[in-house]
Amino acid sequence: MASNDVDIAIVTIREDEFRAVLNRFPNGTPEVVDGRFYSVSETMDLDGRPYRVAISRCKEQGNSDSQFLTSRILRDLNPAYLLVVGIGGGVPSVEYSLGDVVVSTRVNDFRVGAVDAKGQVTYSQRGGAVKADAAALATFLPAIEHLLGDWNSEESIKLAVPPVPLDDDTKFYGDNHWIDSLKKALKRRFGSTTVNRPRFTDGPIDSSDFVIKDTETLARWQTSSRDAKAIDMEAAGVYAAVHDASSSCPFLVIRGLSDVVGYKRDPDWTAYACETAAAFTAAFVKTGMLPRHERAAPPAASPVPDRLALKNDLGRMIRQLFGTLVFTLNPPAEIMPADTSPQGERAEALLRWAESDGGPGFAAIRELYEKIVRPNPR
Repeated sequence: MASNDVDIAIVTIREDEFRAVLNRFPNGTPEVVDGRFYSVSETMDLDGRPYRVAISRCKEQGNSDSQFLTSRILRDLNPAYLLVVGIGGGVPSVEYSLGDVVVSTRVNDFRVGAVDAKGQVTYSQRGGAVKADAAALATFLPAIEHLLGDWNSEESIKLAVPPVPLDDDTKFYGDNHWIDSLKKALKRRFGSTTVNRPRFTDGPIDSSDFVIKDTETLARWQTSSRDAKAIDMEAAGVYAAVHDASSSCPFLVIRGLSDVVGYKRDPDWTAYACETAAAFTAAFVKTGMLPRHERAAPPAASPVPDRLALKNDLGRMIRQLFGTLVFTLNPPAEIMPADTSPQGERAEALLRWAESDGGPGFAAIRELYEKIVRPNPR
């Protein structure tokens, strides 16, 4: 694999995280670089431009292995961008909660500390902000939320929102104040019968080599990282690898919250958070906002990009407008999936009919699309 073939490298850790990401970037080709395996695939952004994506997985949890894998990726693949995708723990808050996605603006490294004679632990906080352009993109995400589409729908995530039994005291741990505050935060989000779609937010991520199920440890960390939103075991290693290599490659950590400190992790929420992180990542890549390597233009024009661009345009039409387009074209009923099917599948079926012998051709569909979407061109 030529080093400049990879635009985006994705690091995962657990098997469930790896599978969730692979499902969002299907038909990957296994490729080996110096003994390290990658699943390499091509995905199109919303404008039909390709990204070449390489997905890999750490052999073990923890910052040491994430640092090693990141170093290898930077050396062997020279990606234009690096994403770390998977689950993480959440810091209790009324603004975000279980299943939500946190995108890093900085990494707080709590791997180094000291224990005094009385057993008190102090930490030497390291790490720092992600690269300026990566932080700028993370904080700009609300402005491009419309480009993310229905990433947080049940259809996209492939799982229903798990329950949160607020009256089950065995699910909670910590002192009374911590538990009361956490219950209030969870009740605000999950206390009604309304289904809450997961959200995304940006902020710092605390990282260490321990699974934090101790409210006192988090409370100590909060004395120096009060605005941290998530906790993981790999971000510090990735941060160190990027900075040790003096790499210009920007990176972001994307964590689906599988638990909140003070609330015991549930397997259903673990599975759900894997999917929310992967679904958000796929939608994020498709926005086209991430940089890519420059490549030579193809030697000859091809109708394939036009088809892909048209398919993408149809797939992100407002559903009612897409229905108007289908009604006007009046394709044979038997070739179209049901109205409840994903719009991307219906768009693909419509294009297959258009390019068949009895179909109207792409130009007719493009012309009708423009009339519906932009009815009063200047």
